[in-house]
Amino acid sequence: MNELFRAARERQGLSRRELADAVNVVRHGDPERAARAAFDANHVGKIETGRVRYPDNELRRALRSVLKVNSDEELGFRPHRRLRNSGSTSAAGSCGPAAYSTPTSQLAAELRRRQMFTAAEAAGSAGVDLAQLRNAVGAAHLAYQRAEYADLVRLLPDLVHRADGAARRGAEQHRALGILGAAHLAVSKLALKLGDPALAWVAADRALRSAQQAGADNLAAAAAYSVACALLASPGHVADAADAAAEGLARIPDRSSPAALSVSGSLTLLLALVAARRGKTKIALGHLDDAAVLADQLGKDRNYFWTGFGPTNVLIHRVTTAVNVRQFNAAVELGERIDTSTLPPSLVSRRAQVHIDLAAAFTAQPGGDPSALLHLLAAERTAPQIFQVHDQTRTLVTTMLARERRAATPGLRALAVRARIDAD
Repeated sequence: MNELFRAARERQGLSRRELADAVNVVRHGDPERAARAAFDANHVGKIETGRVRYPDNELRRALRSVLKVNSDEELGFRPHRRLRNSGSTSAAGSCGPAAYSTPTSQLAAELRRRQMFTAAEAAGSAGVDLAQLRNAVGAAHLAYQRAEYADLVRLLPDLVHRADGAARRGAEQHRALGILGAAHLAVSKLALKLGDPALAWVAADRALRSAQQAGADNLAAAAAYSVACALLASPGHVADAADAAAEGLARIPDRSSPAALSVSGSLTLLLALVAARRGKTKIALGHLDDAAVLADQLGKDRNYFWTGFGPTNVLIHRVTTAVNVRQFNAAVELGERIDTSTLPPSLVSRRAQVHIDLAAAFTAQPGGDPSALLHLLAAERTAPQIFQVHDQTRTLVTTMLARERRAATPGLRALAVRARIDAD
């Protein structure tokens, strides 16, 4: 029995059916789609009786929102397979991991802790070399794209503090504000990757304000993209994410330059993902087609404002959208057409995402686990830290372990051990 979950429901005065209805509205936004959702009072009962001990990530987020709690532990949720705390060095440093904390939560806690430090000491140096600082912030964005998350947790807060000091006191305040906006943008991306949408939202908003003060339209639009991503990851804000992405597009009055095309294309791809999340498949496909037109105008995959936008990226988003709308056969067929070698070299995590999406598509098909495992192994080879920060990959491994046939997936348990998921 999950007494904590039942008590949380009763504190809100909700019946099982009322809780299910509220959760469906949070998850799907659109009332008509919510009414057709599979999550119902029977599923709530399974959670309360302990038959379902650890719902998927999106459902847990919605339940936390409706039941007004801050953590899974308050709802009695524990992973099916307890994570090992190995002796390896983590970015959490002296932050002692809780019994069920993941490497992701350790890194996120460390990033949040470092961000909260006062900037007084770092801001005190008047002679900041803005060219060097700009290059360092750009290098941080590339490191994020290479999935070097642990290093960034340590480096990014200092870059933000230095840029903040330059923007407050330096002679070239206008230029420094643009660098500060780019630094906040990198923090937002990293925080979201580490599962902290609240910090991501705050950092993205700071990036947007700094970019606006600097008069940097394309950077402001890139920041609006991160605002929308943070909203999309926050329960109940899917419609707000769509609005933020649309407002970001409106911030680009002239889309003739390659940089403006890249940012516009990225926002259009995000609108496709939001539409898919809301169950609006036709609208999602329309946005993907619009993005393809922009990619054709750009000519090839580029990395202006660290977007990685271009024809290949559009195709990758077609795969992601197909998975989101549960068109798994289409996702697999599209995936076979992707040549990630055309992407800019730094886009390691995006190459890994292709394999993760295809793994998700295969796990949803009968007998697809062996192919899914091959893609997960490829994602691990491409971006080794991905299993520390990507909840979907860990969920896929756990799902496959629960129905494991060792002869069909001989490398699964070794992968689980490397990901610090208990395979016993």
